[in-house]
Amino acid sequence: MKNYMVMITSMLLVGAAILLTAHESSSADPRSLSGVVQTGGTTSSQPLPNVHLTLFEATRKIPAVVGEATTDASGRFTIPYKKSSSSSIFFVKADVSERVQFVTVLGPNLPASVTINELTTVASSYSMAQFYRTGVISGNSFGLQIAAGMNDNIVASATGESSPVLLKSPNALLAARNAVSMFVGSRTSRY
Repeated sequence: MKNYMVMITSMLLVGAAILLTAHESSSADPRSLSGVVQTGGTTSSQPLPNVHLTLFEATRKIPAVVGEATTDASGRFTIPYKKSSSSSIFFVKADVSERVQFVTVLGPNLPASVTINELTTVASSYSMAQFYRTGVISGNSFGLQIAAGMNDNIVASATGESSPVLLKSPNALLAARNAVSMFVGSRTSRY
């Protein structure tokens, strides 16, 4: 019986050591968010070099900095992080110049890659309008997650292009109908 207890205790200690080692190695080896900062739309985009980026986790007050990076000559970046999910949301701010910032909303789970451009900034501004506080996104985590879902309906953060939701009917059909009615309305008013 005594040997049995020693064996169980030894197994428990070995198991605990393995778990602690696995946790330490995973926290010492952070994962990363890769992406590109660009301008000029999706068909004629230009990479933006030497842009400082900050990955934030939104909170009720001041967002927490999760990681930082600077773009290379191709506008590409890699931001290492240790935390990949949040009860709130993540967002990235790119300081393009002294007066220009691009933003993209990533939601509660960090993706593998992201594109940051004017379209992601407009989508973020629209979907997060009620959560902008002194130039940063903050607020109730449930509301932020709902707004992040709306952001995903506007733009695909991985590509920086319009979301498939906007490009499918009835949204695409309504956009085309509105464009045609604007053209027809302006043509008939001339005659």
